[in-house]
Amino acid sequence: MPIIGTIASSTRQGLSSNSYESIQTVTVGAGGAPSVEFTSIPSTYQHLEIRGVARIDQASTNSTNIGVRFNSNSSSYSWHWVYSTGATPLVVAATGNDSWSYLLRCPMDSTQAGAYGPLKMSIMDYSNTNKNTTMRSISGAALDGSADVIWYTGGAWYNTSAVSSILLQPQSGNFKQHTTFALYGIKAGS
Repeated sequence: MPIIGTIASSTRQGLSSNSYESIQTVTVGAGGAPSVEFTSIPSTYQHLEIRGVARIDQASTNSTNIGVRFNSNSSSYSWHWVYSTGATPLVVAATGNDSWSYLLRCPMDSTQAGAYGPLKMSIMDYSNTNKNTTMRSISGAALDGSADVIWYTGGAWYNTSAVSSILLQPQSGNFKQHTTFALYGIKAGS
């Protein structure tokens, strides 16, 4: 079953509603989890997309990064954020040699009780071995009503290997129970 918005967003991009196929969904259980990983990803799609909601167990009224790593590789990632709290937009970048690509953000445990941050990340041409892997994402968080923050992020993995696994890990703390990530494959030419 698709996560809410999959069909609506797919038709806006000129794709039919059957262009998305569910590959795997992970929901964090009681006690939380230090990371979530998708493995044995088939190479039969043109693009991948991760949709979900997340919250971190650290006691803070802020938000934190979620690191993304492919094929257990810990080098050659870059990322660029454009984000805003409703005031002046800010830009942050890391280029070339990071051990993670910090493409996503989500709320920490002292922000609005029970609120999970929505996120969506696209991984383009993930199985094309003639180019580096590129990503884009959007994520957000409501921070105690004082600020609603939204992040637009782009990134790259400077490696031409086909992506066969994706690791998602908070920069600090653990994913809280009920954090959910769903991986979809997007078919070409649909």
